[in-house]
Amino acid sequence: MLFTVAGSVAMPAQMISLEEAGLEERADLQEWVLSNPAILGPAVKVITFEFDGVPTANGPAGRDRIWVLGLGSDGRLVVAELKSGRTADTDVSALKYAAMASRILPESLADHYSRFQSRRQSPITPDEALAELQAHAPELSQESLRRPRIVLLARDFSPLVTASVVWLSEMGLDISLVQISAFRSYVYGRAGSGNVPMISVSQLYPLREVEEFTISPERQLAREMAESKRRVQDASTVRRLVTSESVAEGTIFTIAPREDMSFEIRNQLEEWLHADPGRRTAHWQNAVNAPLVWDADKLSYSPAGLVRHIVELATGISRDFFGTQWWRDPGGWTLAELAGPLSGGKGALYREFWSRWLERVRTAHSHWTQMSTLPAQNFITLPSPIKGTHYGLGFAAGGRLRSEFVIDLGSAEASAAQYEVIHSQRELVESIYDGPLSWERLPDRGAFRIADYSEGEVTTVEDYAFYIDWMIDSQERLRRALEGVLHGGFPPNEDFDRR
Repeated sequence: MLFTVAGSVAMPAQMISLEEAGLEERADLQEWVLSNPAILGPAVKVITFEFDGVPTANGPAGRDRIWVLGLGSDGRLVVAELKSGRTADTDVSALKYAAMASRILPESLADHYSRFQSRRQSPITPDEALAELQAHAPELSQESLRRPRIVLLARDFSPLVTASVVWLSEMGLDISLVQISAFRSYVYGRAGSGNVPMISVSQLYPLREVEEFTISPERQLAREMAESKRRVQDASTVRRLVTSESVAEGTIFTIAPREDMSFEIRNQLEEWLHADPGRRTAHWQNAVNAPLVWDADKLSYSPAGLVRHIVELATGISRDFFGTQWWRDPGGWTLAELAGPLSGGKGALYREFWSRWLERVRTAHSHWTQMSTLPAQNFITLPSPIKGTHYGLGFAAGGRLRSEFVIDLGSAEASAAQYEVIHSQRELVESIYDGPLSWERLPDRGAFRIADYSEGEVTTVEDYAFYIDWMIDSQERLRRALEGVLHGGFPPNEDFDRR
């Protein structure tokens, strides 16, 4: 039951259909799901609707339901059916839909996502789509897509469907029931009071509070195998980074909790981290077994081991995590993302480019960097005289070069305050820079970026000289434009060499 409370008066809300709540057409339901993908589970990206109109035994899907194909951050497909009414006893089309979707390859999934985005007037190429999906789900692979998760969403479920889902779950299938209820409530005690539609979304099975205790042995075995695979992948990622010397000694990494944690656990973790800024950061050392030195205790850990240790201290929960996806460098890249170019075949090209760039910079701007190890990655960070900030250069998505200044003080509030100091003088900064700049908020990191872009791909070796010219020129102008504002609005970094 749902009530509207006004003081000591509690009025029961009336249950209504989704159509009565204003979700009358399939297009309405699709837009609602697209803007609220959390109803499908934590950290789910909607790939497409209908999946090219998968047929059922009775022909194409009817007007009272929509099919949704999503991708979880763990690289698994999410196959969802949303029905506006009650599920029928004979309805097993979700299983057929999941079976068909499980055969898809990452490249084909990217094609579907590219077409879906293009239909929504946000065109992206299949290559850009694949890069976006890999960034969302670093574990994306043909193997991960073979084990889709099924979500059935409806106003009500028949007893036979519920019993079937429980049995399928006990047999090892990852399937859940989500109830979507609409209510109409009459609001009293205010001008213009009237009917207010409300939507309630709740997972009926398995109950989230006891899911860990009711999970079947088959699903538990699958989870243990996945965790074992994560540990192996973590170790492989670290080994590639250390042997290629892709990360400079002393690089600061900040913990970035994954979105697929529950709200309560994330809150506990954030409160614990906020109590001591040193708990958030670790320094890199080129040691395969323990490359992170935690600033809170100065001890060395593996990425996964340190995440497990932090989560256990903060919440009391002890479990394995994909540690290389939790630690971000000053440029916002996770350890897994940093190792990506190495396995993608571009590592040697990045190292060659930065080698040429460093030869030029050592002559004209030796104070910009003390870099000696050349990274096999698509970006570099450069020190700034201001604490909590840095400059950077790199190859951005979409075939672009980027020259940037990043503000990241460890908390969104502090970073926002410092950003506003500069943004308030935007016209002056861009006038000195002699061109427009991109003023960007980075909400996933609680940071801010001021940047300029140009065209460029690391695979176009013959244009390296032009790229380096642009990067040096842009950095010179960016530093000149920001210098007066920076020194007027930020505390200096005493450890920075101001030569």
